Amino acid sequence: MTKLIKMVLMAVVVAGVMFQSVSYAEEVGQPFRFSVGASAEWTDNRDAVELNKQDNIDYRISPRLDYVYSGEASGVNLYYEPSLRYRTEPGDTSDDTMWEQDFGLNATHKLSERSRLKLYENFKYTDDPQIENGGAVVRGNHTYSANTVKGVFNTDLLRYSNLDLAVLNRFKSYEDDIIAKTSDEGSTSFDAAHRYQINQTLRSVLGASYLMYTYDNSLSRDFNSIIAKVGVENAFTPTTLGVLTAGLQTRDYDDADMKADEEPYFMASLENKAGGDLTIGATIEHGVRDTDAFPFSSQVYSEVRGFGHMNVAPEIVLSALLVYRESEYDEDSIPAGARDDFFTGGETSGDETTLIGDLNLAFNMIHNVSMFVGYRYENVDSDVAQTYSKNTGRLGASLNF
Repeated sequence: MTKLIKMVLMAVVVAGVMFQSVSYAEEVGQPFRFSVGASAEWTDNRDAVELNKQDNIDYRISPRLDYVYSGEASGVNLYYEPSLRYRTEPGDTSDDTMWEQDFGLNATHKLSERSRLKLYENFKYTDDPQIENGGAVVRGNHTYSANTVKGVFNTDLLRYSNLDLAVLNRFKSYEDDIIAKTSDEGSTSFDAAHRYQINQTLRSVLGASYLMYTYDNSLSRDFNSIIAKVGVENAFTPTTLGVLTAGLQTRDYDDADMKADEEPYFMASLENKAGGDLTIGATIEHGVRDTDAFPFSSQVYSEVRGFGHMNVAPEIVLSALLVYRESEYDEDSIPAGARDDFFTGGETSGDETTLIGDLNLAFNMIHNVSMFVGYRYENVDSDVAQTYSKNTGRLGASLNF
């Protein structure tokens, strides 16, 4: 509890410094914004396990400082958000308090009348040191850093022709070498998509993607993937857009003993904006992606995703998400050196079914106070990893100065 008091005092100091910065910025007319958020998240299965479930509540306080600039050709949103988490039931393998740091940037720039550039950057640092009991290490250092950066270049080549070029890099890196061996991961992707306006409602799509997945350095799990695809986009009505894309995806593993593979790629989506207050849509996708189960390198998946967004009232927004995914894990995607005890589901090949449902209600009470309440359900039935179900409820508020 003494440690919690110290952490709270530190959060108050940080909030005070940020508030003084904002006060000064307002005096000199600079576009700074300050807010403080507080939330509580309850779950009935803290560790996402099948047996011996443990409920828990995480409380968070998160001051945030934003710098917002909007010009004739450029826009920038730069923010810093430290967060203090307190856990009611930390157990033997987690701490009751934890610091998180979040830095972000969203920037847009209009290069010309025909070309545009976007940049997204997010860096997170989670301070979660090792736990000792009686001089013995109960759990290693779980401190990690994670970063996502994405750049997009869009240009109108001709009157009816448009080109998108995008690069995305992500990584998650743990400070503890032992934990890093099974948990470090990263990816880099390059995407290109050309669209041609065939008529008033129909566009053709020609695309290609190159993806590099990197994992820990204890096993040769890295693989590269190339997607080549063609498709169409059609506006059935002014408020309804449909997309159909098909192609071929390859997998090439770093481990010489793992066989390269090919898999059909398919994506279809339909989105409808039923007036200004309701948006609904659905997506069906099939392909290859990075793994959710150690020590596999990849998974073949088929996924159905539905979503909705509704303005219930001028100050009330309801959002919903439903995801159903079938994944196939094959022995061919297991690198050499994988031990039997790595397979938490007991099998070296098999299927995994994932179901996720999420509801969120956000509303503004007064002009500078917003609140949200939400619920999430997860169910994973796996032959190769942990099988579990999990309910999570959340409640929070934000005060904008």
